[in-house]
Parts: sequence; structure tokens; C-alpha cells
Amino acid sequence: KAGNPPSTNNPNPPVVTPPATNPPASTFTVYPNPTTGGQVSLDLTAWKGQQLQILLLDVNGALLKTVHTQAIDQVQPFDLPTGLDAGIYWLKVIPAGALPMVQQLVIQW
Repeated sequence: KAGNPPSTNNPNPPVVTPPATNPPASTFTVYPNPTTGGQVSLDLTAWKGQQLQILLLDVNGALLKTVHTQAIDQVQPFDLPTGLDAGIYWLKVIPAGALPMVQQLVIQW
């Protein structure tokens, strides 16, 4: 019949599954949020023992700070750069071999 794809004679084609990345069950927490600057606390316990890259981005996506750390089983401090204007920022956590997670951070005066 015209328009039908050719038959492969294989009723059970192979199933292709993407590699497992084992993302955490939940995202991370940033507090206080909103903040007035200085330092915030990051709850990264979902990735305990894993190497993480933490990026601070401005509202336009410009990189302001990068930190490499290993997640532990308690809240970790994150020092904000001095001189940040009030506004919206983004904290992006990139675990090794897993999907990045992003949280909004608001700085207000």
C-alpha cells in the first residue's frame, strides 16, 4: 500500500533508554530569601558527598561568582559578592553527572 512505511519484520524493536542521572528527590533551599546581602545559607543535603559547582548569576544571566564544593549533610554558607544591587539573582547548582537546579534569590535593601 502506498504511504505505509516499510516493514522491519521485528515486532519487538529495541528500547533505548537515556542513562540514569539520579537527580535528587527535591531541589535545594536558599535562605534567608529575600536577603539584604552578605551571606545566605544553602541546603544541599540532597547531594551529600557529591561534588557541586555553584554559580551566582544576575537577572541577565551574567556570571558573578563560581564556587566548587562538596555537599555535606548540613546547611552550607554561601558568601555573596559585595556591592550587589537590590534585585533578582539566580543560584545554579550543578551536580557532577546530574541535571542542574536553579533557585531565584532576591536581594533587597
